[in-house]
Amino acid sequence: MAVHRDTLEPTSSRRCRSALYHHYIMSTMENGTSNPFAGSSCHDREDRRVSPREFWISVSHERLQACDHVDNFSPPVTVDVALARIHEEVSAMESAMLAGRRRHNALLPIARLLPDILPRVFNFLTLDNPRIPYGELSDVKSYAVRQQAALGWIKVTHVCGAWRDAALSHPHLWTTLFSLSSMNWTAEMVSRSKAALLSYLVDSSSQFNGPLTLTEEPLGLKILPRLRYLYWDISATMFMPRDLRLQSLLGSMHVLSTLTFINHHSIEHLPESIEDVALPALRHLTMQNTFPPSWTTRMMHHLTHLEISVDSDAFDAEYFSDGQDTDSEPELRLPSPSQILLCLSHSPGLESLTLSGVLEPPGTGTQPPRQPTVSLPHLSRLNYTGSAAALSCFLEGLTATPDVFSIDTTGVVEEHARVLDLLRPWLGAKTRPPTRSLMIRRVQGKVLGLEARSSRTWEPHVKLRIDAIETQGSDECQRMWNLFVSFVCRHLYTDSVGIRALALEGQILSRLGVNGFRKLFTEPSFANVEELRFLGTDSPSGIPALAYFPGDGVHLPKLEYMELYRAPLANARVGKVLLDYLKTRRERGIPPVKTLVLRACFMMEDWEARLGEFVGVVRVLEE
Repeated sequence: MAVHRDTLEPTSSRRCRSALYHHYIMSTMENGTSNPFAGSSCHDREDRRVSPREFWISVSHERLQACDHVDNFSPPVTVDVALARIHEEVSAMESAMLAGRRRHNALLPIARLLPDILPRVFNFLTLDNPRIPYGELSDVKSYAVRQQAALGWIKVTHVCGAWRDAALSHPHLWTTLFSLSSMNWTAEMVSRSKAALLSYLVDSSSQFNGPLTLTEEPLGLKILPRLRYLYWDISATMFMPRDLRLQSLLGSMHVLSTLTFINHHSIEHLPESIEDVALPALRHLTMQNTFPPSWTTRMMHHLTHLEISVDSDAFDAEYFSDGQDTDSEPELRLPSPSQILLCLSHSPGLESLTLSGVLEPPGTGTQPPRQPTVSLPHLSRLNYTGSAAALSCFLEGLTATPDVFSIDTTGVVEEHARVLDLLRPWLGAKTRPPTRSLMIRRVQGKVLGLEARSSRTWEPHVKLRIDAIETQGSDECQRMWNLFVSFVCRHLYTDSVGIRALALEGQILSRLGVNGFRKLFTEPSFANVEELRFLGTDSPSGIPALAYFPGDGVHLPKLEYMELYRAPLANARVGKVLLDYLKTRRERGIPPVKTLVLRACFMMEDWEARLGEFVGVVRVLEE
């Protein structure tokens, strides 16, 4: 049956009813009524109660019953009127739902925070340079991932109006800008940040010299004087030798404290025009595959953190590119140790230094005259990767004792021996906590690593990694490894307590041999070892060292925990030797090992029971 238009309420009447309906809901909620829809107006008895679901179904049916007889076969005018009625009712219900959500959010525990606390919570989510997974660092989407990580916190402003108001009132939340964002978005961010200092992440890999034009734009004049942090991917930026735009750009950054230049493809030389540009507030400088006009450039003065890294692939690409036209460009060379020392002499307050693939090894080019010794009394962290010969030249001119250092070198035995001799004061420095844990691992091939930790932190304060050159034979490699391990263990600062935990990982035992391993046990610093882990797959090459009993005692008399990984216990050089060692401890009155862990060991047979007679607990674990 068709429904005539006059059977539906006029529009003005419906709007009035919707307004009254919304007002009724709001008033009952504000008055704290537990069920504002229960009562004689809705039900026959005042004490009758219905569930919210039943109530809303009933109210919706009552409100829309005038449209029950309208269908697709009704006159178009009637259908339009019915649709308008339904839309108005739905809108009114949405308003009621919104009011309910606001009341709900107002009662949540987080709503009890003071107005100035919530923005501080949000502030923990904002990062200048968020951590990116290692696998995505070289990916073309890394910039987008970085942008999402830095601005992803903005989603919290979509939760409710109170959260959004709190975020909008906190200028520091809007200080991270991205070059690929629209100009409208950037302008809005700058406006919301008010007078707070800014961070700018620039990706020019797809727009070439885009950031260089900032000085020519009105918005750029607002950004540059307030920049505190600048991360610039210059992979596709073309710096001309006499281009003054970079000079003008850097010269406008009076409060810049952190500057990062990154090139993913080749070596980039910054133009000579910035040679005399001073950045008085700059303290953190990072240059990846980027060289300054000279190593005495003024912007590299008075730094506290300096990181210079060169990828071997980028250097090779630049070298072969320059080799095609040797008349127009000078031969590309890495800086010498003397040049880097000269650079560091202008930053006596340096606290952290990272040099990766930067120093030119001796003999590969003309070395400048050696500079006077450079003293860095505040240097607390040093990371180095590169030639052992170049490092020895660098250390000869450096006076410093870092609390934490990581050394990764490649060279022959004599070169590593020279480096170790220069590192002796660092290894035995008593300014840091004594070493309590030591891990020696064979990383791969001829690469041997060592990590020393104190009891105060999990981060190693000494991290060494040596790599033999390809032409070095196995005998020379073994000699280098034994020299390295014995030297480090002899000179590490351990105080009277000594090292408590020793771990051997990878196929290292076959390199050290039984004699080398036995010498390791006789080091005074290992006398109090309580935890021993064999995490390599060549345990038969090292465990026999336990069979050599010194006098009336045994090696590692204070041992309480022992772990074997993939040890073939059926091999007499493993199972029998281990059993004899445990028996001898009992026979000589030495406390037994409390815990023996057999991880992914094979050919177990009855070894678990046999070993269990002489230890407190035997734990068998899968892979």
